[in-house]
Amino acid sequence: MMHRVVLIMLLVVVSSGAKAEWLAVDENDVAVAYIDLATIIKNGNILNMWSMADLKTAKLDSIGPYKSIKSQVEIDCKEYKSQMHTAFFYSGHMSGGNEILSADLTSPEWKPIEPKTFFDALWKVACKNQWSF
Repeated sequence: MMHRVVLIMLLVVVSSGAKAEWLAVDENDVAVAYIDLATIIKNGNILNMWSMADLKTAKLDSIGPYKSIKSQVEIDCKEYKSQMHTAFFYSGHMSGGNEILSADLTSPEWKPIEPKTFFDALWKVACKNQWSF
């Protein structure tokens, strides 16, 4: 548990110390998915990173309208599964505008990555193309 807290704190420091350089990894009718390669931290088979979904049109639900979601995720490159830890919802595109909500989504359960999803695109860029395992 303490290792996870230190890792999350390190990610916050790394991600806030420099302007993010988002790389588009996937696109569909709803959103464009991005990854910030500079935030990737490798721990064995696990990669921890920041990702973003930039919505093509604002989504309106109980928290209000939002246009982008920035999230801290972990991907197990060998087991092809993922976890989402923290998500920030913004009123503007590319985490611009006001932060509408921040949510801790940490769960002890890893979820299998479904083919042809944003998590699959993140896996392909972060695990398959950038790192040797």
